[in-house]
Amino acid sequence: MVEPFTRGNAEILGIYGHSASGNPPKDTFTCDINQVPSMFFDYRCIKTGQLTFGVFIDGVDTGDTGGTKMENIGAVRPFHFWVPQKVRSSGSHTVIVKYGHLETSPDKIVWDGNSIFTLVLTGSKRE
Repeated sequence: MVEPFTRGNAEILGIYGHSASGNPPKDTFTCDINQVPSMFFDYRCIKTGQLTFGVFIDGVDTGDTGGTKMENIGAVRPFHFWVPQKVRSSGSHTVIVKYGHLETSPDKIVWDGNSIFTLVLTGSKRE
């Protein structure tokens, strides 16, 4: 097990929709099923270094996986993710934001922890 970078750590503050500026992160986000916006979560650096994120909705990997280098303890940044059509149904959905680090031998992401949020989709899906 070889880590190519110094491992960072962050606190996931919550999820929200629409724009990365001016929207407070929350434990729950609600919107109409036919108007799901671009989604974000905010994270706060608690240890400088590299960190990898992944978003899973109802156990489905959204494919929104990415890494970042955190340089300033206390800095807050947004991370964009999308809600795939395959998980868009009316009701309550579990959004898990995983965070971890990259190992090079073998090449893989190791998840160190996660934060759990709720996405509520209301209304009926248009055809």
